[in-house]
Amino acid sequence: MLGLTWDDVDLDAAELSIGWQLQRVARQLLHRATKTETSDATLPLPEICATALRLRESREAEDRRAAGTDWQFLASENARS
Repeated sequence: MLGLTWDDVDLDAAELSIGWQLQRVARQLLHRATKTETSDATLPLPEICATALRLRESREAEDRRAAGTDWQFLASENARS
């Protein structure tokens, strides 16, 4: 699940969309579109995974509130508002 953002996850539909890849180039991780359309996919998300992601999303929101203006997003991070 490396390289996925919250926009790639649909917890209500229990699906995740693969349209990105994480590549290591010159000792850096780059978030890039997949090389071909056949690499893109929408996959079912098992309930145990959806539950874990809901918990992660909730904890992230709590952390974001607690940090206030000190919260920092990574360049590839995409959190829900």
